[in-house]
Amino acid sequence: MNNNKALISMILGIVGGLMTFFLMGTVVYIISAALGIAAIVLSVMAKKEIANNKNSSGKGMAIAGMILGIANLVLVVIMVLGLYMISNIEIASAAYCPKEMNMVNQCVDNHDGTADCVYMDVLETHCYTEVLDESQYK
Repeated sequence: MNNNKALISMILGIVGGLMTFFLMGTVVYIISAALGIAAIVLSVMAKKEIANNKNSSGKGMAIAGMILGIANLVLVVIMVLGLYMISNIEIASAAYCPKEMNMVNQCVDNHDGTADCVYMDVLETHCYTEVLDESQYK
């Protein structure tokens, strides 16, 4: 007879991992981490029950549930750290790149032979301003 806790732990590990990998957001990561922890706890309980009851089976599912739960927690940590790093780039970008600077190669003529130009790199991680002097192109 298969142990239900072993089966549920494996299912929770799979669902949590899929959520973490394919969905983004704080709530998703909290739920996914909870599923990973539940998978680990249920797999430990299932392994104890299987060890105590010789008629019970499902040790492989319990081990899979534990591995998937741990992998899920590691994936959640990696994704949260990645989002934290990306959010810092976006915050820095917003601090140095006001919304009016979002156009690439936007130039304002100063009517004195110079122009103020703003450029943004392809990843939009930083901006820089350059003053063009028309005399250098003559």
